Amino acid sequence: FAIYCLARKEILARQGRRILYSLIPEKAGDEIIRIMRLTNSTFSNFISGQCLEACILGGLFAVTMAIFRMPYIPLVSVIIPAFNQQAWLQQCLRSILAQPVADLEVLVVDDGSTDATAAIARAAARQDSRVRLLQQANAGAGAARNHGLRHAQGRYVHFVDADDWLEPDAYAHWQQAVQHYPQA
Repeated sequence: FAIYCLARKEILARQGRRILYSLIPEKAGDEIIRIMRLTNSTFSNFISGQCLEACILGGLFAVTMAIFRMPYIPLVSVIIPAFNQQAWLQQCLRSILAQPVADLEVLVVDDGSTDATAAIARAAARQDSRVRLLQQANAGAGAARNHGLRHAQGRYVHFVDADDWLEPDAYAHWQQAVQHYPQA
């Protein structure tokens, strides 16, 4: 962790940026690692500056969270109810995970599927820490959405059917609208 702090200060100095802190609390390390996972960054990418903008902001965010012991709250919780959707789920997940808004969690609620729906969601969760698989006995799409809502942590919730997909910049437009009209 000390090596990380020194490397990070060196990167900031090389980039001509002011160093906003002199000491990172040790407990922030776990939060920084979690943010690296959320942004699909490796430790070497993180300190080498290949994803500098996201990671510097993420690192400062992690330090703030660690100091104040604030729970991590994603901006968007995407809830996908899925019953026997193996043909479409992977495309749906790809379209969501490719969004430029990285601050999201994706909850796939397997509604008692008898096909490979759960296996597809489980594989996606192994590849991307933003994805979680929730399972329940078949109770219908409404019950699956409610089950997802009980586990959602995001500030906003978006329901996406497993056979739908999003345009590449859908959440970027949505995020701009939220910033312009915060009362909405």
